[in-house]
Amino acid sequence: MTSDTGPRDEVRPLTAHERLCGEIIDVLKTPLVCGVFEIDFEAVRALRRALPGEKARPLTDVVLVVAAVARALAADPRLHTVHHRGRRMVPAAVDIGVSVAGRGLLSPITVVRAAQARTAEEIAGAIHAGAREALRAERRDIDRAWMARLLPGPLRRALLRSAFASARIRRKLVGTFQVSSMDVFGIELGTSPVAGAPLLILGCTQERPVARDGAVEVRARAWASVQADHRVLDAAALGTFKQLLQAQLDRPEALLAPPMGEEATSPRLASASSR
Repeated sequence: MTSDTGPRDEVRPLTAHERLCGEIIDVLKTPLVCGVFEIDFEAVRALRRALPGEKARPLTDVVLVVAAVARALAADPRLHTVHHRGRRMVPAAVDIGVSVAGRGLLSPITVVRAAQARTAEEIAGAIHAGAREALRAERRDIDRAWMARLLPGPLRRALLRSAFASARIRRKLVGTFQVSSMDVFGIELGTSPVAGAPLLILGCTQERPVARDGAVEVRARAWASVQADHRVLDAAALGTFKQLLQAQLDRPEALLAPPMGEEATSPRLASASSR
């Protein structure tokens, strides 16, 4: 655009990678149900204060939330559900995709496989190692994005729709549940119009005044939003998930020990497999 009286607007074309990310976002749009609630981290903070520094350092809020999410989903497999070609599927293991701060419009993701069977320390190690590989993969994807231009736009989008319609491909790329933290950006609450799997977005943790038993306390809390495919989950399921998640975070010392018995597995309750 130009103006007769002012300077010209600067118009820059999108990069090949930005265009491809935009098409993926369009393809991943689904009928979402979303819930927003607060998470209390006082027990988590107390645990970290009680541990030696080198042991407490990797146990960030995000790591403990991933561990708590995995065990909450294993405890109630009705919540661990994904839509697959008009059918409902409950995966046999909780694979959690954790977003990593990258360079593109879509954050690279590292997937912690079978997270319900891991301790919080094991999850921290898996995220740290996987994040480095996810960033290397993102750099490769950015460098190669121009190759997507060799396909006509309608064909490219049709191929993306076909690929992301497969629960098997989505599981490989983003897991069966996603966790993304906005803490590094100082953002208190976030949502997203797309998700390859049920998604929890964690805001930054802050000390806030909270009314408890008629008195005001200052407690470490963070806003969280959870969104899922409304074709297989509803607000009641999100409410149950919130309760199970907070129950896990209220006893974070249990997340440091290997899960026992049924807690270590997520039952195969599926009306159809991903085959």
